[in-house]
Amino acid sequence: MNISDAGPRCGVQYTAPGFAAIPGGTCTSVGPYFSNPTKRNFEPRIGFAWDPFRDGKTSIRGGFGIYDVLPLPGYFLLQQNQAAPFFIFASVDAPATGPNPLAGHFFADGQNLLINPPAGVQPGKLSASVVEHPPHRNYVQQWNLNVQRQIFPDLSLTVGYVGSHGVHMLMRGDDGNMTTPTLTSAGYMFGGPKINQSLGIIRYLYWGSDSFYHALNVNVDKKLAHGFQFQVAYTWSKSIDDDSSTIAGDSFSNGLNSVFYAIPRALRGPSDFNIGQSLTINGLWVVPTPKERESESLVPSTSILSCRPARKSPCLKRVPIPIGRK
Repeated sequence: MNISDAGPRCGVQYTAPGFAAIPGGTCTSVGPYFSNPTKRNFEPRIGFAWDPFRDGKTSIRGGFGIYDVLPLPGYFLLQQNQAAPFFIFASVDAPATGPNPLAGHFFADGQNLLINPPAGVQPGKLSASVVEHPPHRNYVQQWNLNVQRQIFPDLSLTVGYVGSHGVHMLMRGDDGNMTTPTLTSAGYMFGGPKINQSLGIIRYLYWGSDSFYHALNVNVDKKLAHGFQFQVAYTWSKSIDDDSSTIAGDSFSNGLNSVFYAIPRALRGPSDFNIGQSLTINGLWVVPTPKERESESLVPSTSILSCRPARKSPCLKRVPIPIGRK
């Protein structure tokens, strides 16, 4: 259905105790639930590696690729299992002006509120779902450039840049039946009636947001020598998007439940899951042990330290533990 339709399209009349009947569509058959617009997708990829000094100690690498995000998983988010005519799910609204007669009702008699609302409150309206058909092509552009240098025979340093741009990313919200924003000199203003006056909550699934990611990666890698090896990895990054939710509208506790799908760029900013800096250190030490038997001379031990300054508990350390025998 379209989000402004008065009732489910290509359906039958739906009735439920306490609710007014909602007429179905006038068409004689139900259309396809989903379409597959990905059959002609083109995903070019290219990469290179260059040894500028021709000594085998320095390597400059880079690459670019386009990767499609298939829409099929989005179709199976099961929005229809909480929508008419398959599910009795209703909502009520307070009057646009005047006192709010809904105050104090939600915890005392929520069920009765839906079927016998107080004076001034509209009767409960059924929930519905809307899915973009056909969906926009959802793809991600990824690129990277890095320089690796061998400092010693067993020690190397890599510095690189990684970036990506997501186009037509999935937008999932729990209620798209909101007022229509109007662009003014002061910005977008929300007001007036809801988009669909005949229905209550409308869950929606659109492909219309963008995402951006840029990161600096530094990696120091020491290969196993004299019974010891370690790796230090540091990332300085920033993730930006219009909407971080995908599977559900409330995927992250610090995000909005239902974004403004008509103007997704109005909410562009750091992703809900953005972590600016990350440091990971890991090492492997082969500890000498008494030679009880010739086949049990060494016991490797490992330890990992991971730090993320944006977290309340910035560093997590895993204590050394034996991982096997040699």
